[in-house]
Amino acid sequence: MLENVEFFDKNKYLYYSSLAQNLTFGFASDESFNRESLSKNEYIHSPILILVLAIGVGAVGAIIAILFQKAAIVIAGFAAGGFIALILFDQFAGLPSQMVWLPNAIGGVTGAIVLFLVFDWALIVLSTMTGATLIVQVVVFNPWIEIA
Repeated sequence: MLENVEFFDKNKYLYYSSLAQNLTFGFASDESFNRESLSKNEYIHSPILILVLAIGVGAVGAIIAILFQKAAIVIAGFAAGGFIALILFDQFAGLPSQMVWLPNAIGGVTGAIVLFLVFDWALIVLSTMTGATLIVQVVVFNPWIEIA
């Protein structure tokens, strides 16, 4: 059994554990990286390290935001399309209760596809109209301008 179990040794890398487990359960080889003295370490307070970490975390956050935005658009389109299809089929066809899922699924898939394809253009149009409205509300136009 001893050959099948890897015992913890603070001077040895655990080959059957992940890197995260080795970092979490391992010990610092240098006293300046101990938990008590880590805040005084010059390497941790390096401006280059802080800049690299900030750029890395910002890039990861941007990628996650882009991925979740697309997923949120698809989920919202599915919910809206399914709800609209359910209302329309209920008004016109009078579906039996066991067939409610069919128009909901068809409308949901259709709504997800349509909203995914149209979202960018709708966002452009709505933000343009909102910006134009804000400008018109702030700027005072004189209607009695003479053109010579």
